[in-house]
Amino acid sequence: MNNSYEYIRHIDDVLFTAEKRRLEVAMVSLHESNQRIRATRSDGFVYQGDFYVPLGTPNGNRTIIQLDPTLIPEMDYHLSDRKTVELDQKRIGQILFKLLHPCQTLQHIRDTLPECLTDTLPHGMAQLERMDQPGWTIAGDARSLRQFADVEPKIQFYSAARLLY
Repeated sequence: MNNSYEYIRHIDDVLFTAEKRRLEVAMVSLHESNQRIRATRSDGFVYQGDFYVPLGTPNGNRTIIQLDPTLIPEMDYHLSDRKTVELDQKRIGQILFKLLHPCQTLQHIRDTLPECLTDTLPHGMAQLERMDQPGWTIAGDARSLRQFADVEPKIQFYSAARLLY
């Protein structure tokens, strides 16, 4: 990896792969419940004008049915959950860019990231001893430090959640 964007993309993949899998499992469950309630086979469903088709469904002529009204609360919860994850992903990406952009060495990268992300780092960077405090690259920027303080618990949450599912 040669630049901050590659590290950000790598960390993003590590943090959010499990979340995307969890959300897809919920979508498949909704789809299966809808088929069972409607007593018909389909490739997906439509809700509020949007089509929802589980990953892995073959392309081609698809049979799409309406979402059963009894599943609307579950679908609304799913959409809210997905939106929260997407917003968290964007906020984490933004703070990672601020943290990593000034870094010139692998040691800089290892030092500026929170401890919970060190196991996501390639090239044996996790074994490097910490030489500075997390967020040192934004130490002179009060606004960025506040953003980091707000986002760090989310980073910790997703770092732990990836180990759960």
